This record gives sequence, C-alpha cells and structure tokens, in this order.
Amino acid sequence: VRTIREAMMRPRETVAAEQAEGRILADPDAGCPPAVPILIPGERISAEAVRCFRYYGKDQVSVIRS
Repeated sequence: VRTIREAMMRPRETVAAEQAEGRILADPDAGCPPAVPILIPGERISAEAVRCFRYYGKDQVSVIRS
C-alpha cells in the first residue's frame, strides 16, 4: 500500500494486534523465528497476519496513524 520508506517515516501509533486488521504496518516485525517478518512496513495487515501475530505472541504492533 505504501513504500517501506513512506511507512517508516509516517506518524505512527501502537495498537493491539487484534485491532490492527486493515491498518498499514509502520515498523518491521520479526515475529516468527528465525526472524522472518510476518509483514514488511507498508503492507496492509490482513486477518491472516493477525492470526500469525497471535500465534507468535505479538500483542501490539505499530501502524501508520490514520
């Protein structure tokens, strides 16, 4: 949805992973071993990504402030 640079430079907020579906990830997240990111900054957070966050114990994520 956005380039990595755009996503990382935009104002952000931290939200519960369960409430992040549909938002745009702002920070890289190395939630699953061996440090393979679930998403990269700039991608829209899907229901599948939320399930992965839950599975790997990631309770909060940084998203672009809307």
